[in-house]
Amino acid sequence: MLRDYLRYWDGVQAAHATRNVGAPALVRYAAGAARSRIEAAVRTNIDRGYFRRGIVTHEPTVTALAGAAATVRDCADISRWTIYSARTGRPVPIGPAEPTRVTTYALQRSGATWVVVQAVDGPAC
Repeated sequence: MLRDYLRYWDGVQAAHATRNVGAPALVRYAAGAARSRIEAAVRTNIDRGYFRRGIVTHEPTVTALAGAAATVRDCADISRWTIYSARTGRPVPIGPAEPTRVTTYALQRSGATWVVVQAVDGPAC
């Protein structure tokens, strides 16, 4: 299940880097509110002329598992996931680097695949 959770993040990063809400890993590993949230963030960056690229590191922990439902808590470090100008390709100075963030993810099993269906942000970790 954690493997599929990290594949979800591959999709999130691909969608942001390519400015494509139809990124295959995002389509496969995200659904419902979680997918809508990422699509909205990507579209906001497109409207602003931005894209994101870089490194996101994770410390995921399974906090609940019952049948086809699971919860993952992750302390993701997004400070090296940089915002760039789509016009120039250069980093955009938005302000201080984003901190680590604790987010709780709800996952549902769909066949042999775990899909992220909801994400709730918490405080910095």
